[in-house]
Amino acid sequence: MLLGSALNHLRNGESEAAVGDLRQAADLSPDYPEVHFQLAMALTQQGSRPSEVEAELRHALELKQDFPQAHFQLGLVLESEGKTAMGLSEIRHAADLAPSLLEAHRKLGEAALKSHDWAGAIAEFSAILAFDGTDRSARLELRLAQTRFLQR
Repeated sequence: MLLGSALNHLRNGESEAAVGDLRQAADLSPDYPEVHFQLAMALTQQGSRPSEVEAELRHALELKQDFPQAHFQLGLVLESEGKTAMGLSEIRHAADLAPSLLEAHRKLGEAALKSHDWAGAIAEFSAILAFDGTDRSARLELRLAQTRFLQR
């Protein structure tokens, strides 16, 4: 009940109300990983400190280690804190757990392009296109990576 109410608040941009409901839900069901994950999302929407968001995501992952969205979001938080390698490691874990998590492949592909890892970029953008062959951005980035790979 509280989780549903909190999700409605989140959809309506009412992050303060969502955080209140989710904190109450976490008190009532501390072993429910989805509550901690959604609390992290509400805290993010609210503009809370990354360390607070990170703590909730880590709590969710302690309860459910194979939670791809939590790994992905944790990776984004770590990157925002300047912990790029740790962040990309979490995002890689998310992509490995859920190959259809296209956001993770995109983030990994962008990081590979930035570091001139053309083969890595090719793999990530190809993974996106395997699930969504109409993704123009992925197709463009793939062509760029392939061109650069051949020019080296």
